[in-house]
Amino acid sequence: QRRLRRQRRLRRQRRLRRQRRLRRQRRLRRQRRLRRQRRLRRQRRLR
Repeated sequence: QRRLRRQRRLRRQRRLRRQRRLRRQRRLRRQRRLRRQRRLRRQRRLR
């Protein structure tokens, strides 16, 4: 039983970690895209 509980906990932690990593990557990607758009806009205005 104890072993089972530990396995379950480990599995949950792993899943949580994966979700967190995915979320962070998504956020980073969105920020990068936003930054690029802003830069493009500024260049256009300059021209």
